[in-house]
Amino acid sequence: MAVFAASCAPPSGPDRPDPTVPVNPADPPGTVRYFGSDASWNRPAAELGRSTQYASYADRFWVASDLRGVTDPSARGQVDLLFGDYSVPIYDRRDATTTRRVFHAGWGWPGNLGPADAIPWNPEWKPAPGQDAIMLILDPDTGTNIELWAVQGPNWTSCVTLENLLAGFVGGKDLCVGAASVSTNADGTPTDVRSEFGATSMRGMGIEKLALVTRAEEVASGRIDHALAMSVGNTMFGPECDATAPGAGTDCGFFVAPATKVEHLDGPAKVCDTYDGAAPDARRSLTVPSGMRFALNMTDAQIDEWLASRNLAEPLRTTTRIFAVALRDYGWVIAETTCSGSVIETDGITNPETAAMWAELGVTRPEVGHGLLDGLFTRDRIVVINPTT
Repeated sequence: MAVFAASCAPPSGPDRPDPTVPVNPADPPGTVRYFGSDASWNRPAAELGRSTQYASYADRFWVASDLRGVTDPSARGQVDLLFGDYSVPIYDRRDATTTRRVFHAGWGWPGNLGPADAIPWNPEWKPAPGQDAIMLILDPDTGTNIELWAVQGPNWTSCVTLENLLAGFVGGKDLCVGAASVSTNADGTPTDVRSEFGATSMRGMGIEKLALVTRAEEVASGRIDHALAMSVGNTMFGPECDATAPGAGTDCGFFVAPATKVEHLDGPAKVCDTYDGAAPDARRSLTVPSGMRFALNMTDAQIDEWLASRNLAEPLRTTTRIFAVALRDYGWVIAETTCSGSVIETDGITNPETAAMWAELGVTRPEVGHGLLDGLFTRDRIVVINPTT
């Protein structure tokens, strides 16, 4: 069962498919995406224009988005697609067979869901592999989106805390997670992701995880009509300051819309041993702000020339082109911090239903995403897009 079933047609030309039924009535024909058409990431990069204020951040992205690139120029421009580890599987709430109460691990942090809340559940649902163990549960009838991080599965002993035991935690029955939230608007009401944008999220950049993630369903439609989520090794860190403050980007860190926060307020991210011991100000001068949007400055002919050099067989060739066109037309947004490399999030192949869709698109195993975009990102093609307010 697809989430938000839409009638999708195969591409009828190099860039655009035949018209299909949009998820949001206000969206143009052929669109299969979430959130309103006025959400900044759902607007083409050309509408926002290139940024002169932040143009120099293209250099920072090029040199250090993969931290290996700081000392090894050959590592620059390598961007992988995540189909296995650290992907974002999305499950349809209508496929739930039971409910589970949510408890937080002792090392986790509270979202807005806790022991008093029972969420829809299916024992067949699995989080993505990788340390983050993320998954989303989406209700197509209401547009409600539940975000789970660090789902512990059978390793529920991390939820054996005095607080949880007093709240009635039952190991092996209740759900143990690092954090859990349901998407909400600023006033606390549930978000309808079919038309609205909520700002409450556990995500590094502060907006809903569902935003920006590339789904198999939309690639199958022949187009990705939104900016893509990219996680990098050089996200900007605190102490926080305004983007216009003296020393912003060197002495202190900032974010730009659509991000709502600086991911690491207390200094460089010390995850996965990515902090190399350099002085914070020197390290910060290589970072890019959460929420900053980039795009590729390429023509159709240049995309086709690059694609020809890849020697890919169908259907993977068409799938790869759809990604390249989206990276040109909509670009990518700095979403979260990785351990080193630059990666683009998809809904991946953990969910058997999306795995079947990706297989039809030529993605039959996670490794397909490694190196698929090699040679696409070059310094002369990368431009910075104006943020919205």
